[in-house]
Amino acid sequence: MSSATAIFTRAGGHNAERLPTTVKQVFYILQHLHYLKTGDFVQTKRELAERLQGKDREVLEMSIAVQSGDFDFDKAFSLLFEWCQKVDVGTVATA
Repeated sequence: MSSATAIFTRAGGHNAERLPTTVKQVFYILQHLHYLKTGDFVQTKRELAERLQGKDREVLEMSIAVQSGDFDFDKAFSLLFEWCQKVDVGTVATA
């Protein structure tokens, strides 16, 4: 069990049914971060995935997998938790 999963377990139990609700907002966060960085507003997950790179793209793809029900809880939660720790909206330049 990862440290991120352990935190989630203490906070409310290892509950894979909660993760889809949590990752539902990932698209909107990435959509807005992409807009702030580039000035390019995209409307679909597919379109956004084509424009993202690295961890942002990996997190978006994971959120899509979670929404479809095809995911490994520990891996998905750890990725999301680590990504959230590194997102710094204060350094995003406006377009």
